[in-house]
Amino acid sequence: AQIIINYDHTILKLDTLLPGIFITDTSKSSPLFVYNEDAPGNLELFVYFLDVIKLNIEGTGHIADIIFHPLSTGSADIEYDLENCLVIDHNEETVSLNGYRTAEIIVE
Repeated sequence: AQIIINYDHTILKLDTLLPGIFITDTSKSSPLFVYNEDAPGNLELFVYFLDVIKLNIEGTGHIADIIFHPLSTGSADIEYDLENCLVIDHNEETVSLNGYRTAEIIVE
């Protein structure tokens, strides 16, 4: 999976990334997480699941827990860049992403 997330870097700073239950509960193992934060406010998360026994993962759930640290007070949106997000199966076919979700963070 390749997940691109945009956020307001003047209010939030990336603190921690952890594997989500979608992969860890389904496969009983942790994926390889690699991320880039080269541009302020732009997080590129790459998740690789390297299993040769269980090739199909089905269901719903989250891919990662992303914890931010507040830098100042204010309101910030966190959004997926869906045009650049990908989920690819073991046959190297793109899986359709259904839905769109944003989050608003208020730091007081």
